Amino acid sequence: VHQFLSFVSQGPEASLVESLARQPIWDVILQTRNPLHWLSVAGSQLFGVSPSFALLVLSNLFLLLFLWEAFQLFNRMVTTDISTLAAIFILLWPTSYELSLGSSLPLVGFFFLMALRQALEQVWWISGLAAAAVALIDPIALAALPAFAYVFWSVQRFLTPKEWGRNLAFFLVPMAIGGLLSGGSYSIVLESLGNSALLDLISLQTGGESLISHAYMGQTLALVFLFLGATGALFSNVNPLHRFLPLLVLLAFLVCTPYNAMASRVPIAGICMEGIASASSGMASRVVSLLMVLLGAYEVYMLFGA
Repeated sequence: VHQFLSFVSQGPEASLVESLARQPIWDVILQTRNPLHWLSVAGSQLFGVSPSFALLVLSNLFLLLFLWEAFQLFNRMVTTDISTLAAIFILLWPTSYELSLGSSLPLVGFFFLMALRQALEQVWWISGLAAAAVALIDPIALAALPAFAYVFWSVQRFLTPKEWGRNLAFFLVPMAIGGLLSGGSYSIVLESLGNSALLDLISLQTGGESLISHAYMGQTLALVFLFLGATGALFSNVNPLHRFLPLLVLLAFLVCTPYNAMASRVPIAGICMEGIASASSGMASRVVSLLMVLLGAYEVYMLFGA
């Protein structure tokens, strides 16, 4: 256990939390915009545990919340059995072990999927608050504005102008505040355009190497899975909103994610897993699950055993 915690404490986020551990919580809030870091430092000071341990516990808690929110979102779109399978695909993704090692990605995924689900359910003030939480630490909230705009237009276009404007304000005001408080989410999105997976995909190379080279095989595999998921949703779902939403989320993901970070960030675009689950037969779903398990085992072996 001591060796495992020592390994976790060497991560970039754990190292940052360790450096902030002895500072007043207000100073921590001023130095980092990440709510997970705030909670980790507060938990460390309140319960007398190491900041790395607090970060580890909280990241696993948000992982459970993320999977629950993913299931709730999928259940809003498809049947319960497909929703369960899609959530399992997220959990079995080969790099999903990173989500439980003191990472902020579970928090980002939880609030991002919450924002999407609440938008589908037309609870715009909760959607706006969740999107604001994401905007504090990750540019996908702002990159996904076209996806939110599509949902808004699809479910709000028949309302009166007064209701339309009120709901738009409920979403955009907290979203804008979150972007401004982030200390640069807007600029991060603009900068990421020049280093995005989308541009690499257009040029078919990244870092001077082909996308199908051995060095980027994991990233290319991630792209294939996400594309198949978005395509599966496009042809499997009946509701036009559910058909095009995964594709728009994938586009936002590609815009704000460097190609060499795609595999680790796939769970954020986990809505695409619904398309794979919907398009998979019983045997195909078992093959996909087995493939993910084998690739995940190899990843863990290379990290801990090699």
